[in-house]
Amino acid sequence: MSTKFDTRLPFLSPNILLIISGVFLGAICTFYISPYLSLVEQLGWRIPRQGDLITDYITSLFWATFLGACIIFSPVWKKDKEMLLFAWCIKCFVSLFVILFYESHYPSDSFGYYSNLRTAQGVGGFLDFETLVDVTTKSKTMFRMDRIVLLYNKNIPYFLADSYHSLKITFSMIGLMAMYLFYRTSIIITKRENRMFFWVLVLFPSLLIYTSRIGKASLILFCIAVYAAGLVNWHFKRKIIYIFIGLTGLFACSYLRIWVTVVLITPLFFYVLYATKHSLSKVAGTLLLGILFLFAYDMLFAYFNLKSFDDIYAKLEFVATTGDLGGSALNRASVIINGPLDVIKFAPSGIFTALFRPLPWDVKGMLGLLAGMEGLLLLYLFFRAMIQTQLRELKDPILVWAIVLVFSWALLYGFAIQNFGTGVRWKTQVLPIFLGLLLYLGRSRSKHLKQIGSKTLNLPVLKK
Repeated sequence: MSTKFDTRLPFLSPNILLIISGVFLGAICTFYISPYLSLVEQLGWRIPRQGDLITDYITSLFWATFLGACIIFSPVWKKDKEMLLFAWCIKCFVSLFVILFYESHYPSDSFGYYSNLRTAQGVGGFLDFETLVDVTTKSKTMFRMDRIVLLYNKNIPYFLADSYHSLKITFSMIGLMAMYLFYRTSIIITKRENRMFFWVLVLFPSLLIYTSRIGKASLILFCIAVYAAGLVNWHFKRKIIYIFIGLTGLFACSYLRIWVTVVLITPLFFYVLYATKHSLSKVAGTLLLGILFLFAYDMLFAYFNLKSFDDIYAKLEFVATTGDLGGSALNRASVIINGPLDVIKFAPSGIFTALFRPLPWDVKGMLGLLAGMEGLLLLYLFFRAMIQTQLRELKDPILVWAIVLVFSWALLYGFAIQNFGTGVRWKTQVLPIFLGLLLYLGRSRSKHLKQIGSKTLNLPVLKK
């Protein structure tokens, strides 16, 4: 039975009207709250100035209201629109208020992306020739994130162009779209709508913070969500369109970070082996993935100017020991990587650091404590999933794919993380999949087993 999208313009429920009225009223009131606007200007002292910062901020309020209205008229399930509007209000509050205090205390890549709008050259239309060439080039001709931001800025209405806070709102919406896509994908896997998982993704502190600001976190997370949605839909529905959707997400990730492509391709080998029943299909699928994998490796070797495996080991040692600055540095100067045995020895420590650290005692300060509590929660969920899960449950191809993806990512980034600050930000790339995996494997099986037993014996499930 097919499911239809509700694209009509329905009468809005009181809750949705309340949200819209609140956002609009807040935007209007801001005009008359000069102390608040003065605070906004004071906290934005690090932001590269392109114009009046207060006008910039007010513009972002209207842009946030417009994007919120787009949720109402978007072709998504009607029952999800109210949930998305509440989540959007939270995201806007974090992006336009909470992040202001973070930006006033810490320098950020966001400022660099925004300031480069004034100096970048040679970008024309939305899909100009240089950008298309840059997708497949093997050299680092230009920082690709700068190109994306510049292309966006050249193709939006003039009153939004060069608005720092409006750009931040756009990235925040991209982050929300990624969360919603992960949520809808989880419904396909579990065959049930668990809205709690959506709110876990939206409100998980690191995901909430890093997808509410300008940066690669929102973009990569959305690309991985598209990639995951394509694979999961293909697994359950077997429509060729979903392969193209998954490949679109994969190639978009490769444009942003070429090494992430290798991480995303690796678990597909295991998926093909577990999901494909016919030997010929396994051989064909493995061959095609092998070609794609070799292409990604060729791009990776050229990107980092690597000539041999010895260069790979030297690069891993370099990234593991260089750049560990600041109060949250790991200080791993003693790491030596000369061959595969050294990689194996380092792997457990690196994987644990990438997935679970920092812990509460690793970093001082409130932000360090918050990140440490996240790590402690993930560690608890991991042990709970280990206790609850039986080996026979790991025959599911999607579960195998998700597990290999998370640990492949953790193995690679275990070398790359030099300080906990960047580690928390990078972890957002796989955090929705990791959280979904831990919550799914750690769920209580008692109710599920009762239902199976009742169906087998043709007995009703008794309710207490």
